[in-house]
Amino acid sequence: MTIKQRLILNAAIVLAAIVLMFILFESSSGALSRLSDALVKAERLNSDMLTLRRHEKDFLARKDMKYVQRFNEQMTDLQALVTELQGAFRALGLPTRELDQTLPLFKQYLQQFNQLVQQQQVIGLDHEDGLYGSLRDAVHEVEEKLKQSESDALMVMMLQLRRNEKDFMLRRDAKYVDRLQSSLQSMRQALASSPLPPAQRAELDSLLERYGNQFIALAEAEQRIGLDESTGISGELRRTIQGTEAALEQLVERARNEIQQRVERDSLLVRGLTSLVAVLVALMAFMIARSILIPIREVCGTVHRIRANNDFTIEVKVSGKHELADMSEDINQLVQDFRKIVAGIGQSVQLLTQTSQELAQSAQQTAGDMQRQIEETDMVAAAVTEMGHTVNEITKHTEATADKARDSSAHASQGAQEVKSSVGQIRELAHQLTESANAAGALDQESQVIGSVLEVIRGIAEQTNLLALNAAIEAARAGEQGRGFAVVAEEVRNLAIRTQQSTEEISKIVANLQQRTTDIVQRVEQSHSRGMKSAEMASAVETLLTSILTDLQNIMDMTTQVAAAVEEQSIVATDVGKNVVQIRDLADQANQASKENKEASDRLAEQASSLSLAVSRYRV
Repeated sequence: MTIKQRLILNAAIVLAAIVLMFILFESSSGALSRLSDALVKAERLNSDMLTLRRHEKDFLARKDMKYVQRFNEQMTDLQALVTELQGAFRALGLPTRELDQTLPLFKQYLQQFNQLVQQQQVIGLDHEDGLYGSLRDAVHEVEEKLKQSESDALMVMMLQLRRNEKDFMLRRDAKYVDRLQSSLQSMRQALASSPLPPAQRAELDSLLERYGNQFIALAEAEQRIGLDESTGISGELRRTIQGTEAALEQLVERARNEIQQRVERDSLLVRGLTSLVAVLVALMAFMIARSILIPIREVCGTVHRIRANNDFTIEVKVSGKHELADMSEDINQLVQDFRKIVAGIGQSVQLLTQTSQELAQSAQQTAGDMQRQIEETDMVAAAVTEMGHTVNEITKHTEATADKARDSSAHASQGAQEVKSSVGQIRELAHQLTESANAAGALDQESQVIGSVLEVIRGIAEQTNLLALNAAIEAARAGEQGRGFAVVAEEVRNLAIRTQQSTEEISKIVANLQQRTTDIVQRVEQSHSRGMKSAEMASAVETLLTSILTDLQNIMDMTTQVAAAVEEQSIVATDVGKNVVQIRDLADQANQASKENKEASDRLAEQASSLSLAVSRYRV
């Protein structure tokens, strides 16, 4: 088996061990997760049971049917959770005896709670319905009739009845039922001997009998519910709850113990299997490593002997069908190749010595040629440097011209922008002038309307004046009887005269207003016409500036092209200068290399002698 196959086998074994351990951990983790989920659900039963008890207490305290609905919904969820837990416990192999006992207890709890709710509905959820409402109606009728009878003795006895009733309601003690019946009997006897009319006594006695029957029915219903926590439906409900809670506690404790045992058992199994797999993997790895290390030590020992003795006649002896055997054959072949190389090196050393002498002579001649090339290259570099300075001057002037062109373009662009803004403002002004002209025209029309109204007022004043004159004439004819009317007619006439005078003044003012309005309209129209002409002139200036901007842009583009060409020429000149300098540097380096070659050839001769001495030490 080859080393590769051994390593693959080792990796496969390790991988299989890892997969096996992963499967074990996943299985254990899944089981633990399911166990934990089952435990959480089992513990959730307690919290759901407390919620169920809270809904029960809320109903008993507030007598609100919404808590009954919540109770039933919570009970449905609780029963579903128990059913779900039964399936989970069976899947995990856990006992379900406590769960099987819990489900009937929940059903019994639900049945007893619904009986309690029904009985409470019979009694009444508030003071207006059920038996309690009927009792209140009956006692109110009795009290009303007693007030009409004005019998203080009967009223005192009625108050004693109400006291017994309240004592029973508050203390929930059956002795107060007997006391109320006794007090009721005494009151009915007192009513029979009272001086009230027979019809009224009969009516009160009937009402008292009804009140007593209603109270007895209420007391019996309360007794069926339970006067304390140990009697009636309440007592049965408490005992069922206690049994359910005890069963839930046993269930949770049993589930916790079973889960703890399962966890310990699974952990022990996982640790045992993990240890076994680790031992098997370690043993297999040791055996594979041993089968590889023994041949490696043999190869290393042989190579060490070859290096220590400088003896290429030693061979590596490792047999088998694996990589180390192949490597041993390759090493033996390599040693044979070294043997041939060492033999060839001895022959090459003599040739190397002769070649080094010829190389020294050639290097000396090359150094002389390189010196003459350096001198000629220095003259070319000086000329190229001068040309580069000239090109740089041209570049600077061209860049200055381009900068001026850009500044002019920027100023022209700014002027065009300002003219454009002015055109917009002039157009806005023209629009506002148009609106002003429209407003002035509307004002002129309104002033015409005012003039028409004044004409109407003037006509009314004239008619009033004529009527005042006619009234004065009629008053004069009437003599002494018409004097008062004549005074009124005179005042009306004076009022008409003042109205005419005021109307004349208003007419003059309106006429002046109309004249000024007409002038304003004409001036606004003139301003609008001039504003439109100004806008047209500004638009022409904007067009001219746009043309100037285009020309400046063309000039700037041409200047940029010239600057780019000059810059390119400058770059070329600089590159030429650099290349000339590099050529000179290369010539220097070549000259130096020639000198170094001569020195190297001398050293090479010395190394050839040393190499010949070194080769002589190896046994071939």
